[in-house]
Amino acid sequence: MEVPAVSSGRQISCRSGDKIKVNSGPPCHRASSSRGMSPKGSELFDEMRPVLVASRALGVAPWGRDLRISLPLALYSAAFMVANLSLGGYIGVQMNMLNSIFSLSLFSLVLERFQALVVVATIVVSVTMCFLNGGKLACLAESMSRVDARLSAFGLVARRRSCLPLTLGRLLLLVSLPVVGFAGFHTYSSFKTITVEYICFVPLAVANMVQVQFITLLSLVTSRVLLLTRHLKKLSACRSHPATVHKLEAMASVHSSLIAICEIVQSMFSPQILIVLSSIFIITTANLYHVIDKTVKFLSGQKDDVNVLLIISYRIFVRSYEVWALIASAVDASTKVVMLYF
Repeated sequence: MEVPAVSSGRQISCRSGDKIKVNSGPPCHRASSSRGMSPKGSELFDEMRPVLVASRALGVAPWGRDLRISLPLALYSAAFMVANLSLGGYIGVQMNMLNSIFSLSLFSLVLERFQALVVVATIVVSVTMCFLNGGKLACLAESMSRVDARLSAFGLVARRRSCLPLTLGRLLLLVSLPVVGFAGFHTYSSFKTITVEYICFVPLAVANMVQVQFITLLSLVTSRVLLLTRHLKKLSACRSHPATVHKLEAMASVHSSLIAICEIVQSMFSPQILIVLSSIFIITTANLYHVIDKTVKFLSGQKDDVNVLLIISYRIFVRSYEVWALIASAVDASTKVVMLYF
């Protein structure tokens, strides 16, 4: 999921009359040294508004409109993490008492402990990285604004792409998991069972919103790369014209800036994606163990566990889709950026 590293030490800005100005330093150097965001810095917030609103509710977007850390949102994120970890610890104690009563096998206990650790790691890493990524996201927004300004100098305007369908789709997919469980078991009749389902649902929701943030940012970069590619094809017919040469140099600088933005996105989300993929692998392994066990019983004539088999199979399908969406988005962005570079 890595993109090629291309030096962006020299930035070329295209102004009226096709004049070229060379600026030293990486694309986000001036953003990190400035005290505030430029007026266009909030445009990235507007493009990501749906996923950021949902992420705020889950404690993984403690950023204001300028995409810097907001104290009220930061306090909410910290309180959200502590509250859910405390509730998860209480549920873990209760489940441990049940395990001692029903005498589960060693393999089942090991898988359960791993799943509990993954749940804790998912919430802690996701929320912690949100605090650490505040400065990087503001830097990314500033770089994206400068890229859009350079594109507009060529008469190119990046079309706004709403992430609302992706955000709603993920939320509906997540809600379908407890709904399917309820349809199969009708067990949500007590506060304890509802609490258990909630504490299992929260890490999935947190992980999915982090994934949607990652996919949305890659999509925004990809849309600008495609816009640049289409314009380069139009310029290829008159490549020998001096003005065209200047434009190609400036557009090469824009492309370097887009690669630098991809590197920022990668550095922001690498730990979270690693945790997400690890959790999917561990939990899917546990679910496959139960699927095999229930399938063997079903084939031997025991029909009682058919609902369990269908529900677990559906969960495996949902988690597999998450892996596919992550890999497909990363490969698509990397392919388009590399093709333009070469």
